[in-house]
Amino acid sequence: NFPPQGTNGGFLVSDNWSTFAVKFYNGISVYNLNTNGNGWILNTQLQTGSYNYEFDLNYEGTMIAVKQSNGFKTFNLENDSWIETNNVITTDSEFLVESVSLSSDGTRIAVMEVQNNAYTGDVNVSIYDYSQDQNGNYGWLLYSDSPIFVPQLTINDGLQIPEMAISNDGNFITIATTEEAAGSF
Repeated sequence: NFPPQGTNGGFLVSDNWSTFAVKFYNGISVYNLNTNGNGWILNTQLQTGSYNYEFDLNYEGTMIAVKQSNGFKTFNLENDSWIETNNVITTDSEFLVESVSLSSDGTRIAVMEVQNNAYTGDVNVSIYDYSQDQNGNYGWLLYSDSPIFVPQLTINDGLQIPEMAISNDGNFITIATTEEAAGSF
């Protein structure tokens, strides 16, 4: 019975193979590798509030970032419990979040937003750092007021939504389409 039924193909394994996360109808089931390494144990089921979403894990499987239509939310593993740490609103009504990508240590996230015009618009990628603000509070802070801009991409009269990923160290963003060669920004 693994992966569980109803996953619709959405699953990720952390780079160190300690965490396995599976999308279900309105959340994510999180499994941890058994300490003797011979199986997966259900740790929790995180409620994300929607089904049509993408998510990402950091290297150690201790942070999960989940795409929301107007932003993203993150969950951290603290003392064997998953805690929702932030729900960040990134966009206005002109854009919808398409995907999220975490750096290996989970301190930087790339958020790709598509213009909300029946997916016929431009793409922006914004970078956020998990850091301390001037009041001593931790949260996701926008790295730059100027997002990476990708112009509208159409192929054979259809829109092409690019794929996006952040490098392990969080210093590069790769955006790839079938129309253009991959480029790092």
